[in-house]
Amino acid sequence: YFDKVICVSNDVKNTLIRYGVKSDKLLVQHIGSTIAKNQTTRVKETKEKIVFANIGGVNHYKGSEILLKSFNNVDKSKYELKVFGWYDEKYVNKIMNECDINVEFKGAYKQSDLMELLKDVDIMILPSICKDTAPQTIFESFSCGIPIIASNAGGFPDFIENGVNGLLFEQANIKELKKCINLILKDN
Repeated sequence: YFDKVICVSNDVKNTLIRYGVKSDKLLVQHIGSTIAKNQTTRVKETKEKIVFANIGGVNHYKGSEILLKSFNNVDKSKYELKVFGWYDEKYVNKIMNECDINVEFKGAYKQSDLMELLKDVDIMILPSICKDTAPQTIFESFSCGIPIIASNAGGFPDFIENGVNGLLFEQANIKELKKCINLILKDN
């Protein structure tokens, strides 16, 4: 019934192929591809602490637990972590009982406030354990010149070139994310 299906990432294309759609019917057209391809990081002054951030919702599927636990035993004098987005206080308290980290939960935000919120952010961390197809958070970060550390799940690898405009780590792997964080802190 159709000539072509447009997929927002290679992960979507591969999923459709697994369900029996013929590959010649599938076309990958990245949302925001020019933002990802043309992304340049901001030149920022060196400061005492690196500001890491996470935007979106705080929940299991977005890898919030992975994010918070990856900062355990990281030198608190070297970083700040800001988490933007709605969160369930019970969920956060449960995770934080297992963490001793330097984090500030900023709560929900308006899309119109995003540029102002992200102006002091050095590194975005997107640790989703779900297969986000083409997360808007990538383009929001890149449009502010912020490099990204993200899980290698879903559409992230289509937009993040490891070691060029960010770092990728194995999905749900706290140790690998911690290595990425420590690499950034070591290079500061």
